[in-house]
Amino acid sequence: MMRIVPTAKNRIYYGWYIVAIAFFAHFMAVGSGFYVFNAFMQPLCEVRNWTRTDINRWPAIELSGTERAYGEAVKAVCADPGVDALFLHIFVGGLARHLEISSIVKVVRDAGKPLFCWLLGKRKEAREFHKQVQDMGIPVYRELYRAVECMVAVLSRKSVRQTSTRSSSKTACLLPWMQQ
Repeated sequence: MMRIVPTAKNRIYYGWYIVAIAFFAHFMAVGSGFYVFNAFMQPLCEVRNWTRTDINRWPAIELSGTERAYGEAVKAVCADPGVDALFLHIFVGGLARHLEISSIVKVVRDAGKPLFCWLLGKRKEAREFHKQVQDMGIPVYRELYRAVECMVAVLSRKSVRQTSTRSSSKTACLLPWMQQ
């Protein structure tokens, strides 16, 4: 009985299968992430009465700079009467490295809305940014669940305060921008 043993000449190297699978996976990921969004762009623009530029903030950051792009976005969000608070997620070390947070804080405070900050990033930069923001009276959280818990507590207290007739002494524990 003769046995045929595969040799290097008559079989495909297994690494090419891995390359083919990786190519297909990358092809699908780029296609779904890049081209599928464009399929939703037109309906989104029609429903919200936006332009394509309103959806893409990156061109605004590139053309106008980080401060102006974020400042305009924060102004638009704060002008919306359906928004009760602003939740700012910052990764220090990326775009937030050069972000002037005081202008954002001023816009949010002028709108009379609470601001919460969830902070991630490198230890040294995050510690400096945390101190800077906390010195402005903004609560800064390193854990998302804690930020959400505190946000719910402040907003539920605000809704209770708006519906009831409490004395001003009971609102002394509220954050400064909550005391209107």
